[in-house]
Amino acid sequence: MIAARILPAPEPARRERELTRPRRGAAMRRAMWLRIAVFASLPFLLVMAYVALFAHVTSLGYTYARAQSDLQHARTEHLQLEDQVARLQSPQRLAAIAKRLGMKDPGTELVVRLVPPPTVATRWPLPLDTIFRMR
Repeated sequence: MIAARILPAPEPARRERELTRPRRGAAMRRAMWLRIAVFASLPFLLVMAYVALFAHVTSLGYTYARAQSDLQHARTEHLQLEDQVARLQSPQRLAAIAKRLGMKDPGTELVVRLVPPPTVATRWPLPLDTIFRMR
């Protein structure tokens, strides 16, 4: 009996089986916290996606407004350039420049029409007797 007192008593088989398998309570708690984290982060992610889309739409609005402003500026500049071309091509301005350079309107009597000289029509191919006479 002395030996029975020194040696520890064997544990029941049920206790060994409980020690070797994972604890269900801890796994269930981890799964529960994972579900809570997923469901809590889902609205956060949806709000962040909404904010990102709203920021993108706002930047597109600013880009559109800048393009409209540039277009209006280009149209104004185009009208100014058309006015300047019309001023530079005006007959009164050209007449004033011509007068300053000493030019004057040609009268009808100053215009001489040249008639081109008459041309001699030749027939080709030349007749054979003409070719032989050329030598």
